[in-house]
Amino acid sequence: MALPRVLPVPAREIWIKPNELVRKVHDRMPTILAPFERRSLAIRDEPPWEVVRSILKQHDAMKMRVQNISMRLSNTPDVLRCDDPVQHAGAVMAALNACGLIIEGVTGAGKTSTIKALQSIVSFDLIDEHATFNDFMSEFFADPEPASRRARERLDGILDRVEADKSRRHLMERFHFSQLALGSDWKWYRDLDDRCATLGCKVVVLVLPEEHLGSRSLYRAEYEGKDWQEFIQRYGSEGGALDAIRRSQKARLEAVKESRLESRLIDTRGKDWSAYAKLIAEWAGWVPDPTASIPKQRKTKNFAR
Repeated sequence: MALPRVLPVPAREIWIKPNELVRKVHDRMPTILAPFERRSLAIRDEPPWEVVRSILKQHDAMKMRVQNISMRLSNTPDVLRCDDPVQHAGAVMAALNACGLIIEGVTGAGKTSTIKALQSIVSFDLIDEHATFNDFMSEFFADPEPASRRARERLDGILDRVEADKSRRHLMERFHFSQLALGSDWKWYRDLDDRCATLGCKVVVLVLPEEHLGSRSLYRAEYEGKDWQEFIQRYGSEGGALDAIRRSQKARLEAVKESRLESRLIDTRGKDWSAYAKLIAEWAGWVPDPTASIPKQRKTKNFAR
């Protein structure tokens, strides 16, 4: 960081807690001063503590950008995972961007369609809901504690593999938020959430207005307008089924709010999947890849501990 000419030399760096952008790669950041703040310090030999304290704050992350640099500038090359330590390979960009992205939402919100649209513009390893969720609903209603324990073990195994290859992008269709939305307790997933946060994972929640839950979540057009998941039978009536879906969406949003992960909500009533995909890719820092193709999906059995 260039120092203002009016400051005496030598100058000292003052470190503070990182903002949301820097937090992904470091537990601190230097104070960055605006021009008027530099002047307020420069005109005083010993500025009042109130003045100093007022400017010791995080710089606005929205005014910062990520810049690729040579690995020669890093004193921790093992963290940035680059085979050639001097190539300009975007290692810092990879570290600052999300290596894990979670797509959440109630049934019918458009997870599959959004993921397909993302596959057309960026490359990533897809870990689908068969691996992350599987038969958790029926297992949970049959016996909550063992089902939650098995889900925790399955998701732990997935994170083990994500951690083993941080240089790659991983997209997870559902994660612990879906289990929490059904009523599973946070005690099973708190450390999973912490691991996701440490990895820099982000979560996108696809949401629907309540008036669209019937046509999109209960009576799915792709299943000829039928209640293909038999929610009405499970919950006793159409009203009971719709109420359960509403509660699931609300509980999912509450879980995301309690999570440490950075989150983004997208209303998908318009079904503009390409627009949602571009928005998500930009937000996650996943640079569009013109050669992107549909990746291989990882199977559930690969993540059993």
